[in-house]
Amino acid sequence: MGNKMPNVIKKIWLVFKDIVDTRSTFGETSIDREPPGVSYPVEDTFFSKKILSGLFVCLFLFSLWCYLYKATGHGCRGISVTTGNGRDWYEMMASFGKDLPMSFRVMLGWIPLGVDYIFVKPLSFIFGSEVLKRDISILLAATFTFSSSLIFTFLGIWCFFPRWTSIFAVMSFGLLPLTVPIMGINRYDFLVLLYWTIVVFSFSILLNRISIIRVYFLIACLSVFGQWTMENTGVILSVSLFLLAITKPFHRWDKPFFKMWIISVVCVVGAALVAWLMTHRHPDVFWIHPGKNFDACWEIYGQYNSYKQTIKLLLYMIKLPMILGTITLFLMFVFRFRLEREMIYKFKYSFLISLMALFAFLSSVVLGKNVSGYNVEWTRQFLPVTLLFTWSFFSFIVLIYEYFRLGRVDRN
Repeated sequence: MGNKMPNVIKKIWLVFKDIVDTRSTFGETSIDREPPGVSYPVEDTFFSKKILSGLFVCLFLFSLWCYLYKATGHGCRGISVTTGNGRDWYEMMASFGKDLPMSFRVMLGWIPLGVDYIFVKPLSFIFGSEVLKRDISILLAATFTFSSSLIFTFLGIWCFFPRWTSIFAVMSFGLLPLTVPIMGINRYDFLVLLYWTIVVFSFSILLNRISIIRVYFLIACLSVFGQWTMENTGVILSVSLFLLAITKPFHRWDKPFFKMWIISVVCVVGAALVAWLMTHRHPDVFWIHPGKNFDACWEIYGQYNSYKQTIKLLLYMIKLPMILGTITLFLMFVFRFRLEREMIYKFKYSFLISLMALFAFLSSVVLGKNVSGYNVEWTRQFLPVTLLFTWSFFSFIVLIYEYFRLGRVDRN
């Protein structure tokens, strides 16, 4: 019995290694060969005709989020004309970034300003109405920072996964507000969700189709924009690249991840310094209590957090994706279909980047335990955990299905 358990663990480890190995041949040996009497429907396109139906599903989930979050005490600030403290968008943009942590979330202020200058001012010039200018600016800014970000996050999950598995994948994240005690939600939370969706798409699709110079440029852009979206997002991307670099002998993804990591670190540090020098005005924890130092973070937030409680809350946030993912894996063996070879590798890449980003985010959760309000805002602050876990878990179950399906074919 003692020798059997190590053998079982070793066998599971070898299967896992073969599944995530980007040079593994399990997706090549029998991809065009089927066993006698067995027919597998083929998922033949990546962006298939389901995009149109996906829009209806995503709009429904978006409406659900709006309804549920508007009913909370803090509200759904992404579709509100105020910022939550009584100021409207113009007042917010006039003083944006002058205190922590907004000094490192400048994208939330720059995006509405960009919308204002590109779309609103020409309309204001045509109609000659200051009231029209103000109303349209509020509407467009709120639409971009919340509606577009959340809808494209849902649509990204819907389009990425094959056939009906996309329904379970998008439900795993989209129905989250029905399974957790939600509180108010902010605009930058949805920018972060859209950011990680773009990162997963970029790594799983673009990274192997563009030149190395363009890869470096892509990493630089993602690092800068991530750091300007949330103070820890760019750092998490850098840590993810570092994890991909040190685990390269395991997954064998043929990319210079150490160079990409160095570029990311330089860009993140540079972006943080630029944001600080351009916007910061208060040398204290102004967002908590003006005039106090960082000890106030511990007094108001940190002392109420514990590792045991944080782990429990994190598990609560991934409960729904785990349940629906397990159901999806079972149904995949019942309603059999196969993927094209390119799609198999796409899921390997999406699994690796989302898993490394998840580990990096969890490390930031540990580091932020003493300064963050996990005990109060955990359903808002841990949204990226649910999203990244959904990406990684559903990518992995697709790979598991293909591995055992092709293994069964090979033995014939």
